[in-house]
Amino acid sequence: MNWEMLAAVGQLAAALVGIPSIIYLAVQIREQTKERSRSAANALTVQWGDLTNSLHDSAEFSAIYLRGIQFFSDLDPVSKLRFSAFFFTFFQNFQGMYFSRRDGALSPSLWAQIERTMMDFLAYPGTRQWWETRPII
Repeated sequence: MNWEMLAAVGQLAAALVGIPSIIYLAVQIREQTKERSRSAANALTVQWGDLTNSLHDSAEFSAIYLRGIQFFSDLDPVSKLRFSAFFFTFFQNFQGMYFSRRDGALSPSLWAQIERTMMDFLAYPGTRQWWETRPII
């Protein structure tokens, strides 16, 4: 065997070893991307749960919320502030969910549920009054 033949055998061996490594790397990157998407969806779910806890953990805030979704303009200044803080956070959460959907982290069926929930909240007259005075851009 001459040097050229040894070099060719060496290159073939390197290619045979390198191809499975590249395939393995591609599989690992794909799995990491899926895991990152699942983590993002889970974080949004936790944020959503924390936000909705404020509705059932506080009878006082629940009363403000129920009055506010009907007639935001009838709330006193402190109640308007609390209602606004809740809905600002609420819609920021929806925005995060929208971007997660756009990036493929949320499935179409999950996004459809979220979108229906958002539309339900926007159907209330008090929420629309709040939106007109404090639109989130």
